[in-house]
Amino acid sequence: MEEERFTHLTFNFHNLQYGIESFVVIALVFLSTVYILKFSKSFQNDRQKNTYKTAWLLAFIINTPVTLLATRAQEARIMALPLVLIWPYIGKYIFELLKEFESQTKDYLQKWKKTNNIPLLLINLLSVISILALCYLFILKVYTPGLNGFHRGYKIYALITVSILSIHYLIIKKQN
Repeated sequence: MEEERFTHLTFNFHNLQYGIESFVVIALVFLSTVYILKFSKSFQNDRQKNTYKTAWLLAFIINTPVTLLATRAQEARIMALPLVLIWPYIGKYIFELLKEFESQTKDYLQKWKKTNNIPLLLINLLSVISILALCYLFILKVYTPGLNGFHRGYKIYALITVSILSIHYLIIKKQN
């Protein structure tokens, strides 16, 4: 059994589809947390931000290789396990992002009323739409969850996550 334990790295990347699935799981677990920490204003002013950054970094640096070596990485719950300890703290930053989103959306819509902003806003909008379209194509056509069960659910979750983060980024992005 011990020899089998460390063969999972080759299993996780034994063909293109499994490699894609392993990377998608890593991205879905870790990128949303990075996004929240990056764009939360109160996080930037928090005295404990280095503690949260260190916890996230340790979870990523230690857990990712261990998971890839010792388990089937297609299970997001295994990747997410160390993050469970910092999610309650990150929850306050999510709440803050949600509170600010309404006023940021109003500001964004007001910018469309000024004609000198429209070219830059259109470029940003088209960029986000293009990135979303590529992500949608990737998720719908290339990414195929390999574990038995809820394939459509994994794809829907990935699409919703990418959509929410992209739309949020479009709204909060500073226009020059």
